[in-house]
Amino acid sequence: MASSTDRPLQIAVVVGSTREGRFAPVVTRWLTGHLDRRDDMKADVVDLAETALPTVLPAFGQPPAPGVEEALVPQRVRHVRHGRGRRRPGREHGGRDAKSVRPYAA
Repeated sequence: MASSTDRPLQIAVVVGSTREGRFAPVVTRWLTGHLDRRDDMKADVVDLAETALPTVLPAFGQPPAPGVEEALVPQRVRHVRHGRGRRRPGREHGGRDAKSVRPYAA
């Protein structure tokens, strides 16, 4: 377990299903419930169904259309350093691990 001087491992849980009647929230609550009981881990849920994703993406390397970044980046998210001095939006915690909860098609 983490000591008082250790920072907990930050894990982004990405919920990939956006369908009506989806089961993903049940699995997400189960997973985050287990993570929340640990002192050495902290979950940050990113639910695509609750995220205003753009319908048109810019060409590779081009900036997003006006207003898109503001819609996608919540208030609690700040800009963090990301490679070669450029600043890109990032989660507050700078998660070091991610788990994806997505539909399974047999």
